[in-house]
Amino acid sequence: MRHMKTAFTVDHTMNNARLVHLGSLGLELRGKRVLEVGAGLGLLTGLWEELDCEIVSTEARQENIDCNLHYHPWRKPYVFKRDVMQSHSHADLGMFDIVFCYGLLYHVPDPAFVIGDLGTICKELFLVESLVKSADGPPDIGERQEFMCGINQGLYPMGCTPSRSWYMQELRCHFPFVYLSRTQPDNGYFPMSWPVPVGYLARAVFVASRSDLPNLQLSPTLLMEQERYAGQTL
Repeated sequence: MRHMKTAFTVDHTMNNARLVHLGSLGLELRGKRVLEVGAGLGLLTGLWEELDCEIVSTEARQENIDCNLHYHPWRKPYVFKRDVMQSHSHADLGMFDIVFCYGLLYHVPDPAFVIGDLGTICKELFLVESLVKSADGPPDIGERQEFMCGINQGLYPMGCTPSRSWYMQELRCHFPFVYLSRTQPDNGYFPMSWPVPVGYLARAVFVASRSDLPNLQLSPTLLMEQERYAGQTL
Protein backbone atom coordinates (compact mmCIF):
# COMPACT_ATOMS: atom_id res chain seq x y z
CA MET A 1 0.00 0.00 0.00
CA ARG A 2 1.25 3.50 -0.78
CA HIS A 3 1.13 4.68 2.83
CA MET A 4 3.90 2.18 3.66
CA LYS A 5 6.37 3.66 1.15
CA THR A 6 7.97 6.35 3.30
CA ALA A 7 11.56 7.17 4.16
CA PHE A 8 11.05 7.94 7.88
CA THR A 9 11.30 5.20 10.50
CA VAL A 10 7.94 4.12 11.86
CA ASP A 11 6.82 0.98 13.65
CA HIS A 12 3.93 -0.12 11.42
CA THR A 13 2.96 -3.12 13.55
CA MET A 14 -0.07 -1.57 15.24
CA ASN A 15 -1.09 0.46 12.18
CA ASN A 16 -1.07 -2.69 10.06
CA ALA A 17 -3.08 -4.62 12.67
CA ARG A 18 -5.68 -1.85 12.90
CA LEU A 19 -6.18 -1.65 9.13
CA VAL A 20 -6.32 -5.42 8.64
CA HIS A 21 -8.88 -5.64 11.43
CA LEU A 22 -11.01 -2.86 9.94
CA GLY A 23 -11.05 -4.72 6.63
CA SER A 24 -12.32 -7.84 8.41
CA LEU A 25 -15.48 -6.20 9.79
CA GLY A 26 -17.54 -6.62 6.63
CA LEU A 27 -18.37 -2.92 6.30
CA GLU A 28 -19.14 -1.25 2.99
CA LEU A 29 -16.08 0.97 2.63
CA ARG A 30 -15.17 1.01 -1.06
CA GLY A 31 -15.86 4.10 -3.16
CA LYS A 32 -17.03 6.25 -0.26
CA ARG A 33 -16.36 9.89 0.56
CA VAL A 34 -14.25 9.63 3.72
CA LEU A 35 -13.05 12.15 6.29
CA GLU A 36 -9.90 11.03 8.11
CA VAL A 37 -9.56 13.10 11.29
CA GLY A 38 -6.23 13.46 13.08
CA ALA A 39 -4.38 11.96 10.13
CA GLY A 40 -0.92 12.63 11.55
CA LEU A 41 1.74 11.63 9.02
CA GLY A 42 -0.86 10.02 6.76
CA LEU A 43 0.14 6.46 7.57
CA LEU A 44 -3.44 5.16 7.52
CA THR A 45 -4.62 7.17 4.49
CA GLY A 46 -3.39 4.59 2.00
CA LEU A 47 -6.14 2.14 2.96
CA TRP A 48 -8.78 4.54 1.65
CA GLU A 49 -6.78 5.28 -1.49
CA GLU A 50 -6.63 1.56 -2.23
CA LEU A 51 -10.40 1.36 -1.74
CA ASP A 52 -10.95 4.04 -4.42
CA CYS A 53 -12.41 6.45 -1.88
CA GLU A 54 -12.48 10.22 -2.05
CA ILE A 55 -10.34 10.67 1.04
CA VAL A 56 -10.05 14.04 2.78
CA SER A 57 -7.57 14.17 5.69
CA THR A 58 -7.26 16.74 8.46
CA GLU A 59 -4.53 17.28 11.02
CA ALA A 60 -3.82 19.98 13.63
CA ARG A 61 -0.01 19.96 13.56
CA GLN A 62 1.56 21.70 10.58
CA GLU A 63 4.77 19.66 10.89
CA ASN A 64 2.76 16.47 10.42
CA ILE A 65 1.00 17.89 7.38
CA ASP A 66 4.33 18.94 5.88
CA CYS A 67 5.79 15.46 6.40
CA ASN A 68 2.69 13.76 4.98
CA LEU A 69 2.77 15.89 1.83
CA HIS A 70 6.53 15.56 1.43
CA TYR A 71 6.21 11.78 1.05
CA HIS A 72 2.72 11.80 -0.49
CA PRO A 73 2.61 14.94 -2.70
CA TRP A 74 -0.46 13.74 -4.61
CA ARG A 75 -2.52 14.31 -1.44
CA LYS A 76 -1.98 18.08 -1.34
CA PRO A 77 -5.51 19.04 -2.53
CA TYR A 78 -7.06 16.76 0.09
CA VAL A 79 -5.13 17.53 3.31
CA PHE A 80 -6.24 20.40 5.55
CA LYS A 81 -5.16 21.88 8.87
CA ARG A 82 -8.00 21.67 11.37
CA ASP A 83 -8.37 21.72 15.17
CA VAL A 84 -11.25 19.44 16.13
CA MET A 85 -11.84 21.41 19.34
CA GLN A 86 -12.99 24.41 17.30
CA SER A 87 -16.73 24.51 16.65
CA HIS A 88 -17.74 23.59 13.08
CA SER A 89 -14.07 23.03 12.27
CA HIS A 90 -14.87 20.74 9.33
CA ALA A 91 -18.20 22.13 8.15
CA ASP A 92 -16.68 23.80 5.07
CA LEU A 93 -15.46 20.42 3.79
CA GLY A 94 -18.98 19.16 3.11
CA MET A 95 -20.72 15.91 4.03
CA PHE A 96 -19.01 12.53 4.26
CA ASP A 97 -20.21 8.95 4.01
CA ILE A 98 -17.63 7.87 6.60
CA VAL A 99 -15.79 9.68 9.39
CA PHE A 100 -12.61 7.75 10.23
CA CYS A 101 -11.49 8.66 13.75
CA TYR A 102 -8.68 6.30 14.69
CA GLY A 103 -6.23 7.22 17.46
CA LEU A 104 -7.57 10.74 18.06
CA LEU A 105 -10.31 11.11 20.67
CA TYR A 106 -8.19 10.28 23.73
CA HIS A 107 -5.88 13.21 22.82
CA VAL A 108 -8.62 15.85 23.25
CA PRO A 109 -10.10 17.26 26.50
CA ASP A 110 -13.72 16.97 25.33
CA PRO A 111 -14.32 13.94 23.09
CA ALA A 112 -18.10 14.37 23.40
CA PHE A 113 -17.82 17.75 21.69
CA VAL A 114 -15.76 16.27 18.86
CA ILE A 115 -18.16 13.37 18.30
CA GLY A 116 -21.12 15.71 18.24
CA ASP A 117 -19.48 18.24 15.94
CA LEU A 118 -18.19 15.68 13.42
CA GLY A 119 -21.39 13.65 13.66
CA THR A 120 -23.27 16.46 11.92
CA ILE A 121 -21.31 15.88 8.70
CA CYS A 122 -21.39 12.06 8.81
CA LYS A 123 -24.00 10.34 6.60
CA GLU A 124 -23.28 6.63 7.18
CA LEU A 125 -20.49 5.36 9.44
CA PHE A 126 -18.47 6.89 12.27
CA LEU A 127 -15.46 4.66 12.96
CA VAL A 128 -13.59 5.01 16.25
CA GLU A 129 -10.46 3.35 17.57
CA SER A 130 -9.26 4.64 20.91
CA LEU A 131 -7.38 4.18 24.12
CA VAL A 132 -9.94 3.20 26.77
CA LYS A 133 -10.15 2.64 30.51
CA SER A 134 -9.07 -0.72 31.86
CA ALA A 135 -12.58 -1.27 33.30
CA ASP A 136 -16.01 -0.12 32.15
CA GLY A 137 -17.86 0.98 35.27
CA PRO A 138 -19.85 4.25 35.12
CA PRO A 139 -19.47 6.00 31.76
CA ASP A 140 -16.80 8.70 32.18
CA ILE A 141 -13.93 10.18 30.18
CA GLY A 142 -11.10 9.74 32.70
CA GLU A 143 -8.98 12.88 32.31
CA ARG A 144 -5.24 12.39 31.85
CA GLN A 145 -2.28 14.62 31.19
CA GLU A 146 -1.05 14.88 27.61
CA PHE A 147 2.61 14.74 26.59
CA MET A 148 2.48 17.70 24.24
CA CYS A 149 6.09 17.45 23.02
CA GLY A 150 5.47 14.57 20.58
CA ILE A 151 4.16 14.91 17.03
CA ASN A 152 1.73 12.08 17.74
CA GLN A 153 0.37 13.68 20.92
CA GLY A 154 -2.40 16.21 21.58
CA LEU A 155 -2.47 19.99 21.28
CA TYR A 156 -4.04 20.49 24.70
CA PRO A 157 -2.60 19.88 28.20
CA MET A 158 -5.33 17.38 29.08
CA GLY A 159 -6.49 14.34 27.18
CA CYS A 160 -8.76 11.55 28.36
CA THR A 161 -9.20 7.80 28.69
CA PRO A 162 -12.93 7.17 28.17
CA SER A 163 -14.45 3.89 29.28
CA ARG A 164 -15.90 1.58 26.65
CA SER A 165 -19.32 2.19 28.17
CA TRP A 166 -18.81 5.94 27.73
CA TYR A 167 -18.11 5.51 24.02
CA MET A 168 -21.18 3.34 23.52
CA GLN A 169 -23.38 5.81 25.38
CA GLU A 170 -21.99 8.96 23.77
CA LEU A 171 -22.06 7.61 20.21
CA ARG A 172 -25.71 6.63 20.75
CA CYS A 173 -26.49 10.31 21.41
CA HIS A 174 -25.75 10.96 17.72
CA PHE A 175 -26.19 7.64 15.91
CA PRO A 176 -29.09 5.19 16.28
CA PHE A 177 -26.89 2.09 15.97
CA VAL A 178 -23.60 1.64 17.84
CA TYR A 179 -21.42 -1.47 17.98
CA LEU A 180 -18.28 -2.87 19.53
CA SER A 181 -16.22 -5.11 17.30
CA ARG A 182 -16.39 -8.77 18.39
CA THR A 183 -12.75 -9.21 17.46
CA GLN A 184 -9.68 -7.18 18.34
CA PRO A 185 -6.72 -6.25 16.11
CA ASP A 186 -3.72 -8.55 16.32
CA ASN A 187 -1.68 -6.33 18.62
CA GLY A 188 -0.95 -6.37 22.35
CA TYR A 189 -2.61 -3.01 22.98
CA PHE A 190 -5.98 -4.61 22.17
CA PRO A 191 -6.95 -6.99 25.01
CA MET A 192 -9.36 -9.86 24.58
CA SER A 193 -10.59 -10.12 28.20
CA TRP A 194 -12.10 -7.31 30.27
CA PRO A 195 -11.44 -5.73 32.68
CA VAL A 196 -7.69 -5.52 32.26
CA PRO A 197 -5.10 -4.65 34.94
CA VAL A 198 -4.97 -0.99 35.96
CA GLY A 199 -2.31 0.82 33.95
CA TYR A 200 -2.73 -1.39 30.88
CA LEU A 201 -2.91 0.81 27.77
CA ALA A 202 -6.02 -0.87 26.43
CA ARG A 203 -7.64 0.02 23.12
CA ALA A 204 -10.96 -0.82 21.46
CA VAL A 205 -12.85 -0.34 18.18
CA PHE A 206 -16.38 1.06 17.81
CA VAL A 207 -18.68 1.45 14.82
CA ALA A 208 -21.55 3.96 14.87
CA SER A 209 -24.04 3.82 12.02
CA ARG A 210 -27.09 5.63 10.65
CA SER A 211 -28.59 2.26 9.68
CA ASP A 212 -28.82 -1.12 11.35
CA LEU A 213 -25.89 -3.40 10.53
CA PRO A 214 -26.88 -7.09 10.77
CA ASN A 215 -23.23 -8.04 11.00
CA LEU A 216 -21.84 -11.02 12.93
CA GLN A 217 -18.56 -9.13 13.41
CA LEU A 218 -20.26 -6.42 15.48
CA SER A 219 -21.91 -6.47 18.91
CA PRO A 220 -24.52 -3.90 20.00
CA THR A 221 -23.55 -4.55 23.63
CA LEU A 222 -20.27 -4.52 25.52
CA LEU A 223 -18.40 -7.83 25.58
CA MET A 224 -16.22 -9.09 28.40
CA GLU A 225 -14.51 -11.53 26.04
CA GLN A 226 -13.37 -10.77 22.49
CA GLU A 227 -11.46 -12.81 19.95
CA ARG A 228 -8.14 -11.97 18.33
CA TYR A 229 -8.32 -11.31 14.57
CA ALA A 230 -5.07 -12.50 13.03
CA GLY A 231 -5.67 -12.09 9.32
CA GLN A 232 -3.20 -11.50 6.51
CA THR A 233 -0.90 -8.50 6.74
CA LEU A 234 -1.13 -5.64 4.27
